[in-house]
Amino acid sequence: MKLKYEANHNGAMLAVTVPPDVAAKVALPGGESPDGLHITVFYFYDAADIPAEHRRQIIGLSSDLGRLFNPFYIRLTGTEVFEENEERPLVALVECSELLQYRKALADAFDNAGIQYSKDYEYKPHLTLKYLQDEPRPTLEMNQGFSIDHLDAWFASERLPVHLGARHAAHKKGFVRMVNRRLHFAARPRAGQKQRPAVGSWEEATNRQQKKLVEAFDRWSAEVKRGLRAKFNSGNTTGQLSEYLDGEMPNLERRLSDIQAAGINAAVRISAKSRAELPAIQKIRSRQVADNLALIHDNLIPAIHGKLTLALAIGAVASGPALNEYFTSTRSSVAQYSGGYWVAIFEVQKGLGGIREDERRAQGLDVEPVRWVLDPMAEHCSHNGDFFGCPELAGDYPGGWSTLKTVPAGMVTCRGNCRCHLEVFREGKWKRGVYDD
Repeated sequence: MKLKYEANHNGAMLAVTVPPDVAAKVALPGGESPDGLHITVFYFYDAADIPAEHRRQIIGLSSDLGRLFNPFYIRLTGTEVFEENEERPLVALVECSELLQYRKALADAFDNAGIQYSKDYEYKPHLTLKYLQDEPRPTLEMNQGFSIDHLDAWFASERLPVHLGARHAAHKKGFVRMVNRRLHFAARPRAGQKQRPAVGSWEEATNRQQKKLVEAFDRWSAEVKRGLRAKFNSGNTTGQLSEYLDGEMPNLERRLSDIQAAGINAAVRISAKSRAELPAIQKIRSRQVADNLALIHDNLIPAIHGKLTLALAIGAVASGPALNEYFTSTRSSVAQYSGGYWVAIFEVQKGLGGIREDERRAQGLDVEPVRWVLDPMAEHCSHNGDFFGCPELAGDYPGGWSTLKTVPAGMVTCRGNCRCHLEVFREGKWKRGVYDD
């Protein structure tokens, strides 16, 4: 039967998209469109039925496993008709041992994560060229080869790349809010490996928050690694190890959430000082706490869970160093959530700036200019979709706080890794802080 996805574009799959030059050579008259030729790796049924958490896991598990593989070289050698299918698809046969290894490991990971995919037929990689129906089988020669450095995850009309190779390892890192069209952003420099230069009290406080988050993760990691190894040595199956990991994830979320909520409250106090209890500032505080806890629940915990589930699926628990590597690789993601502290400081500053501007207008005074300052030691991000690059935001804002497009660590591509800060021109000097007290 022809895939539902191809019939109505409502399905979901992980597939190899055939490069345009090869597709133009192998496409047949009356057959599948060259721009739609693909080699299905997994078919997930109707995209509308896939929970958001499973979509994130599909992307996360596929990407994490893809890091372990070099780009695939695929050969199309010969053709076959699947006569058991009433529509009689004519297919090009696919040769690629790496693709089969990747699929086998990923199938185990999907099974352990409870992600449903089609098991209607034994997997045989192929490229569907045409549905013959009652037509006779044509005589074709098929001998084409091509390399790919990524696969594509399709959710209805949405297509997202899943890269192969370690050089793409940073594509999914960062303090990020999921948005409809993008699931990842590059993060530079990698937090957890490098703290903010301690040039002021705000940086020092943010570094302390980062240290608290990482230490909590490290303690949890040590406990869970001991538990996994003990259970593995006792003969537990991969499924039983996954159940143990599932049960430990809420504990990690509670620890990180408690630290982050306390940190946001502290960030508000250090930024607002004597004005921390103003209703407008308390509203900002509540929003920042809620946003940060949602990010931990919706982004960080699923990402960690997906990566560690993959580690179990490919047998990493049997090797201490391999298991350690998977835990260590998630550590920098935890550290980046100290960016929530940094953004809270400047959201409060922006709120205070609005209050001060109202005060000055009431006194007939001009608005005080604001400027966005780049950290000269940081590697700066660039514009990416709905997110700004810090260099394009840098400079003076004569119109004051209300003219800022965002704040450091806000809607910028580097998100929680942002090292920028804001200053206001008052009393003839550029200063940190809207008020002196």
